[in-house]
Amino acid sequence: MKNIYHVFFVVIILIISVFSCKEQVVKTKSQSFEQKIYLVPTDTARGELNVKVELEFPATYTSSAVLDSIHNTLVINMFGKEYVNIPFDSIPQIYAAAVIADYNKMSLSDLQEFEKKVPNFSLGTFYHYIEGFPLLNDGRIFSYGYTRDVYIGGAQGLKTYNYFNFDLKNGHLLDENDIFINNYQNALAEIIKNTILDHNADVQYPDTIMPNGNFYISDEGITYLYNVYEIAPYYVTQTEVFLPYSQLKGILRKDNPINYLVMAAK
Repeated sequence: MKNIYHVFFVVIILIISVFSCKEQVVKTKSQSFEQKIYLVPTDTARGELNVKVELEFPATYTSSAVLDSIHNTLVINMFGKEYVNIPFDSIPQIYAAAVIADYNKMSLSDLQEFEKKVPNFSLGTFYHYIEGFPLLNDGRIFSYGYTRDVYIGGAQGLKTYNYFNFDLKNGHLLDENDIFINNYQNALAEIIKNTILDHNADVQYPDTIMPNGNFYISDEGITYLYNVYEIAPYYVTQTEVFLPYSQLKGILRKDNPINYLVMAAK
């Protein structure tokens, strides 16, 4: 009988442990908004501006302080500090309205002048898109990324990628100093450059490519992202550099917050 009670007790503990782990995961909520205006309201064929915001955003977590830290950091970087105290559900719509208002303010006189020079002009489709999405959400690290894709005239648009990694113990935004040993820069730069050249031998890159802090953490390694024009011509678009943990062992801090991922990836 004692053995039965012992087994039952162990099972209960395991069940509690499993559910406790699940509760530590950041829960997200999806929100989207899209709005379109015509550049010449009286003639819809002359061009339009589309604004779209699509978010899968952190919504709940066991620690409100950690959630606030994540929320505020992401909102400030994606939209601006004036949006920090705006309810999550309202951010996409308010931001879209602000983008349209700014566009109208900047371009109205230009469009009027352009109309004089080129009557019945057609500008096509302008756009401003933002998409936010979680990448790693395992109860210890919360990695998040967003893209901003903008075209408001000219030869081409511009799409950028930005990434953030949070320690869920305290909501701290992790940077390279939290992960790598002191004076890591040159060694990490060499690893990054060699990896880039191994996969893009036909592209002319600068002699020096330094870590840029724009990276996300995954189960398998760390991925750096260099945006358009950052280290390569426009036609290359962005340069993504995946570094498996096995390549980084020599420059990782012993007390780094992602050591459990490094060990598991062996």
